[in-house]
Amino acid sequence: MIRVFLRHEVVDYDTWRRHYDSFDAERREMGVVSDAVFRNQEDEHEITVTHDFPSMAEAERFVSPRTLRRATKADPAPASDPSVWFAEL
Repeated sequence: MIRVFLRHEVVDYDTWRRHYDSFDAERREMGVVSDAVFRNQEDEHEITVTHDFPSMAEAERFVSPRTLRRATKADPAPASDPSVWFAEL
């Protein structure tokens, strides 16, 4: 199992979260088997999101620039591009 971490800033967390939650079916179609959202308690605009995938190939496809643009194009509250890293579970 591969876990992808994405950390970035958002302008408005509540707006971002509504968009994120509305994209759940699409994430599942992209191979995400589980996910979690963490909000920094010292900076309400900084979030870290994790997505779990069965394989590194699926994880890499998900974080490709084309796929991330598709996943975030309707996001009304981005403040920064995400930092991305992978871990094996």
